[in-house]
Amino acid sequence: MAMVGAANSAGAWGVTVTSLWPIGTALGLLAVAAWRSPRSASVRYRAARSTAPPVEQRDISRRLTTFLILTIGALAASLALALGVRLLFQTAGNSDADANAAMLLLLPVLWAILTFVLLILTSRKQQFGVLAACLACVIPALG
Repeated sequence: MAMVGAANSAGAWGVTVTSLWPIGTALGLLAVAAWRSPRSASVRYRAARSTAPPVEQRDISRRLTTFLILTIGALAASLALALGVRLLFQTAGNSDADANAAMLLLLPVLWAILTFVLLILTSRKQQFGVLAACLACVIPALG
């Protein structure tokens, strides 16, 4: 509700300033949790305890594919979604500056959400389907 009110009263600048409060609160909570966390075991003890299984070539290619999907694919898809939001802002009569600020504010948020969604999907077919659906949002902006 605060974001909606800030957007209505001050545009993208209001949303940006309003978002600083939850970000600062999250940073404070993380600092308290880090301060209270127990000390970790020594590096030598952890190294002796963990024995990693050998990595096969198939595992490396599967992991590399996942990395590429989550970095390049999710970035392109979140950029497409952010461009779609920018187009919606412009067609709603907002200024170019507000539309650009909204796009730049939403891009990392959408990228994080999309990365999470792609990680919980169980097949590559589902992952590529989500990416294609997100990339379809940029089609109206091209015309």
